[in-house]
Amino acid sequence: GPDARARAPVGRPGHVDARDDPSRLGPRLLAAHGRDSRSPQRGLAARGATVEYAECYRRTKPNIDTAVLAAMWVRQEISGVVITSSEGLRNLHGMMDDRCRRNLRRTPLFVPHPRIEEHARELGFRAVRTESGDAGLIAGLLEWFARNPKT
Repeated sequence: GPDARARAPVGRPGHVDARDDPSRLGPRLLAAHGRDSRSPQRGLAARGATVEYAECYRRTKPNIDTAVLAAMWVRQEISGVVITSSEGLRNLHGMMDDRCRRNLRRTPLFVPHPRIEEHARELGFRAVRTESGDAGLIAGLLEWFARNPKT
């Protein structure tokens, strides 16, 4: 009879499903991701993994009043900014007026990936590259502020 098991909508290149090819005995992975996120699907599938996808969130630029941020910079309450994606950097840059951008350019911007670092530098920001992951970011922040205590 027909296969009644639920199937995740995929339609992405590199998708391999063990139900379609039972000879694939690699790990079964769920890639929880945002709409339009990059995913390591091809590399995982090439290594024998079965990958199912679940869209869990949508990345959108929030609609906020950046006057709060501007006031925090005036009061010198922002010592650094952590950015973990190029999209987040683009959104932050796009939300700010020229005054906020000037303040941000004087503030160290901690980033965990070379691509984000490159994008930050292209926008004129003081990018400080850390190791990836939470532990890498925290270690990078602690190290930087230990060397630059007056920032």
